[in-house]
Amino acid sequence: MLKALKNQLSLMAIEYGDDYAKRIRQRLGRRHKGLHISRTLNLVLMMPDLVARCSDLSGSERVPSPVRRLNGFLLTYLYHPIDFVPDDGSLFGYLDDAYFVGRVFEKVREHVPGVHTAAEELYRDLPRSLEAARVVLPEESRQIDRMIAELEDGRQDLFHRLMNKARVEHGAHRAKEE
Repeated sequence: MLKALKNQLSLMAIEYGDDYAKRIRQRLGRRHKGLHISRTLNLVLMMPDLVARCSDLSGSERVPSPVRRLNGFLLTYLYHPIDFVPDDGSLFGYLDDAYFVGRVFEKVREHVPGVHTAAEELYRDLPRSLEAARVVLPEESRQIDRMIAELEDGRQDLFHRLMNKARVEHGAHRAKEE
């Protein structure tokens, strides 16, 4: 399934890359820099690989249980219809997902020192990509960081509010259709 997502994102980058760049420029205005476009796009494109590495590394006994559980929350968030950035089917709609995945990967990776593979080289630009995402999505990234901190502390308030928001909106949408 991650391979299919990786292929889909790659195709979307080719087909809708101009729209993605336009949306970044709209968000940044005069602060626009081409690096924000390329770094955030890179973050979106590496998301499936980061999810796979999170799952692999989360199995390590060195990773504390609260951080290990972040992987489960990450998967729930990815498959959930409500995001911090409304998903309108565009590539830009994946940026908050990619930010969440990148931050969880960082948390997991902190606890598994010494694990270094050739594949890990792909992630050497992750801190710069996450910083670019923070510039593009300042409020959303703060909320995601707060949610991750809460989840690590064993609190799930923000996460559940987000998940319940989807249920309410989905129920209202279904009632409207009937």
